[in-house]
Formats: sequence, C-alpha cells, structure tokens
Amino acid sequence: MQRVLGPSIVTCVFLALAGPASAETVFFVDDSATGAADGSSWTDAFADLQSALDAATSTPGSKVIRVAAGTYRPDVTGLVDPRDATFAMQPDVAILGGYAGDPANPELRDVAAHASVLSGDIGVAGDPSDNCYHVVTAVTDPATAILDGFRIRDGRADGAFPENAGAGMIILSESSAVVRNCTFRRNIATEGGGAVRIINSDPTFQDCAFVLNEAVTGGAVYVIAVSGGASAPRLERCRFDRNMATGSDGGGVAGTDANTVLLECEFTDNVAGFRGGGVVATRGEMNLVNCDFFGNFADVNAGGGAYGSATTMSFVNCQFSGNKAIVIGGGIAAQSGTSLTITNTTLAG
Repeated sequence: MQRVLGPSIVTCVFLALAGPASAETVFFVDDSATGAADGSSWTDAFADLQSALDAATSTPGSKVIRVAAGTYRPDVTGLVDPRDATFAMQPDVAILGGYAGDPANPELRDVAAHASVLSGDIGVAGDPSDNCYHVVTAVTDPATAILDGFRIRDGRADGAFPENAGAGMIILSESSAVVRNCTFRRNIATEGGGAVRIINSDPTFQDCAFVLNEAVTGGAVYVIAVSGGASAPRLERCRFDRNMATGSDGGGVAGTDANTVLLECEFTDNVAGFRGGGVVATRGEMNLVNCDFFGNFADVNAGGGAYGSATTMSFVNCQFSGNKAIVIGGGIAAQSGTSLTITNTTLAG
C-alpha cells in the first residue's frame, strides 16, 4: 500500500536526514614512509601498524587505518614473552590493507597488487619457534571492528591454551568482528585452528583464502562453543586450499557445539588425519550452501569431503568430486545420531 505524507511530516524527515554526519578519522601506515610519522597522510604516515592502533584507541568516533604495501609485525615492546605480541582489533576501527601509499593518488588501493602482510615472524627470520602465538586477536569486538585486505601468515600457536590455537587469528568472548579479503597462509597450531580459532563468537568472514595452514584439528578454522556460550560464525565466498588437520578432524573447517554457516565456499586438497578432509561438525549445526569439495582426503577414517558426528548438517546446491576416505564416505559420511540433509547436491566421491 502506498502511503502519502503530508507537508509537515515531509519537512521533519528532511531535517532529520540533513543533520551532520559523524566524523571519521583516517590514519595512514607505510613502513617506507620518511616524513613526520604522525599518521596524518601518506607522506607523514606511521611506519608501523601498532602506532596507528594506539592512536585510534585515544581518538573518539569512527576510525579508518589505511595500510600501504609492506610487512608489519606485532610490537614486542614491554612484553615478558615477546611471543604474546599481537595486533588487537578495536571497536569502531576499520583496518584496511592493500594501498599503494602514493601521496599523488591517496585512494589507490589494490589488495593483490599492493600486498599488506601481517607477519608473526617476530624473532629470528625464518625460524618459526619464536614466532608470535596469534598474529591478530579479536576479543569482545562488535561488527564495527573490521580487518580487510591483508595477508596473515607465520603465526605459531604452540604454547599452553589459548596460545596453542588460532595462530593466524584468535576470536573470543562474543566477538562479532568482520574479516574481508584476507589470506591466511602457513599458520600452525598444536591444538585447534591453524589459521583461526573462534570461541563463543559470531564473526563474519568474506572473500578470504586459507592456504597451507595446519593444526591438530581444524587445519584452517576451528569453531567451538564452551561453558554455555554460543558460536555462530558465517563464512562467505571463502577458499580452503591444502590445509591439514594433522592428528584429528576437519582439514579445512571443524565445528564443535557451534552453529556454522558456509556460503559459496570451496574446499580443495585439504587433508584430515582422521575424519572430514574438508569439514567436520561435532554436535551443534553446520549448514553449507553452494559449496564445492574437490580432492579432499580423510587419511584414517571417513568423510573425505565432509563428516558429521551427532550433529545437524545440511548441504544445499553443493558439489563433491574426487574426495577420498580410507574407510568409507569419499564425499560425505555421518555417524549415527547425525541429522543429515542433502538437497540438489552432486556426490561423486
């Protein structure tokens, strides 16, 4: 039904819309900058990302941190254990990588052409034993905490919990952080989640890639709800390639007591040491729509592409091809007690 507003109402609406917009503060980061290092422009950019994060902490309102191509490492200053160093996301702060850092073209941004790297290699170069436990951390962050356009690599989570999980990024305590256009590569954890560990949180990942990450379970991503909490992440248009769950389940993604949604994701050549080469869900729920599984492998047991254990699992418009399992279920396998729904899905191993 069409609704016609009288003149006085129209005037009120116009005045409300014409009010002043909230200010947005922009900080610039470029590891090759040689100016005043106050973050005010590409010429005078901060040389390190942590300086920009510190400045954002004391600045009210919405903030954007623009990061030029280069390699940036967490700051170890003042830490008893340097490996505790991490880039901590913040509410109302969007951290954007992929800028050219060109003063003449300050808006020029291309994530592929101008790689902004967040590296956990904080100690002896090339020696992973002294790398930081988590390259990025998101704790109790709302959806206004945004990370967009970075390559996140070389985290090494091999300490005591939680420093044994989420080497690329750990997300916990009801965080709703948003991660876009990021590539997680060669992050290694000795427990769950080589690239990302999600605990009692509902983050969103969009257009991200997870490549060559390793963990005991959840080679790339491990999602879990604990102590009465809830985890409900959403992963859209993400790619999982050659990740490995070295000792257990879920070469690409593993979920326990969680409600995980995967939309238009692709799983290729991921390996699980036991079950679910591509994905595994244990209890909770996992819903997959328009996802493709190619060449994934369950090395010891079942579910080369996907495995469900006492969970609710649904596949809609998905495709499975060339997946293998040692025992059973090259494409999909499910334990007794699993509610499995398969709709308009091609199963060819």
